[in-house]
Amino acid sequence: MKVKIGISLMIGLSLLTACGVKEETTTSSSSTSASSASLNEEDYQKDLARAEDNIDQENWNTALHDLDEAAKYKNTAQVKGYRLQIRSYQKAKAQEEAGDLSTAEKLYTDVTKVKNGYAPLKDKAEKKLEACQNKKKEENESVKEEVKVADTQESSIQQEESTKSSGNVYWNAQKNQQLGQYMKEWEQEMDQNYTQGDVNPNRNSIYMTASFFQDGKGFAVEGQTAPIVASADGNTQEGAYNVVAAYASTPGKDNQIRRYLFAIHQGEPIVLVNEGKEENGNILFYPTKNIPLQQEFTKLVQS
Repeated sequence: MKVKIGISLMIGLSLLTACGVKEETTTSSSSTSASSASLNEEDYQKDLARAEDNIDQENWNTALHDLDEAAKYKNTAQVKGYRLQIRSYQKAKAQEEAGDLSTAEKLYTDVTKVKNGYAPLKDKAEKKLEACQNKKKEENESVKEEVKVADTQESSIQQEESTKSSGNVYWNAQKNQQLGQYMKEWEQEMDQNYTQGDVNPNRNSIYMTASFFQDGKGFAVEGQTAPIVASADGNTQEGAYNVVAAYASTPGKDNQIRRYLFAIHQGEPIVLVNEGKEENGNILFYPTKNIPLQQEFTKLVQS
């Protein structure tokens, strides 16, 4: 009987001990698991924070490394979103720098649409997207302007060619008379006296006070000899200075004679002046600096 009681007590103690150990083991395991989870969360948050700092500084490779480290603890949708944003942003920036603004726009848009992404990077992508759109708009406007200029130039060339082929009349007797009237007013303003020279297309000669040009000889513009012809309409010889009128002053207080030639050169009206300078047997002419005189002649030619 004593033996049975002893055995029963031993069995009871064993069961109690076993239960106690099991309970203690379970409690310890739960505590360790909770502690491990807490540490994992803490490390995850640290790596994620480091990744965000590096994204702000555009240290892309370091940021991706930080995200890989965070993913070892928890590969969350947030980690995946950050990764996707970074890669799209890198590609977008490369395309922008390469000048492919359309592709850059698309990629920046992708960055802004990533779910669970990093908000500051989204904001940065939106600003970049706006900058690309503005730049594209400017480039389009520039192209339009270039096309417009090209069209204008082409139209001008066509008009010039049409003018040449149709034998455009730049000058006539009426314009010559109007220039004479203007010169009378102008000489008073200048306190000088001018006499109209003789421009004779039939003999291809131009005569002014103490000056005579015939067959293009004895004439230079800005130091370079140039072809000169006497012309009735300003369209006698292409490439030459087609002189339609000439005026020379009487010697002024400085004892100089000023000579003016009114010519059409390559379809453009130009007033040339000589103030007594000669070189190598040529009388040297220069475009006049007298703006009102040039403007009046231009107005008459274009009227």
